[in-house]
Amino acid sequence: MTKFPAVVVVWDDIISYKGGGWSQVPHSGPPSTFRTAGWVTDETDTYYTIHSSLSDQGLYGHDTVIPKGVIRQIIFLEEDLDVDPEATLQYATELEETIA
Repeated sequence: MTKFPAVVVVWDDIISYKGGGWSQVPHSGPPSTFRTAGWVTDETDTYYTIHSSLSDQGLYGHDTVIPKGVIRQIIFLEEDLDVDPEATLQYATELEETIA
């Protein structure tokens, strides 16, 4: 299996208000901040591809493509970390609290 860096990416999501169409009152509000845990399987000049599942057979699952322009922080974890994404997210949240 190819080694990919294990990360937690902290990023701002782009929001759209439901209803669409025209309004006399503009909608406003801050974007939501998310954390995505997984492995960086691709990087270009404009985005990262993160997969939260990798199999021993070389299969990739649960992909998220995150534009670099919305990323607040990337936390690199131990490359050989072998835990499920929920545990990785909890670990990264605790790590983020200790470095904040």
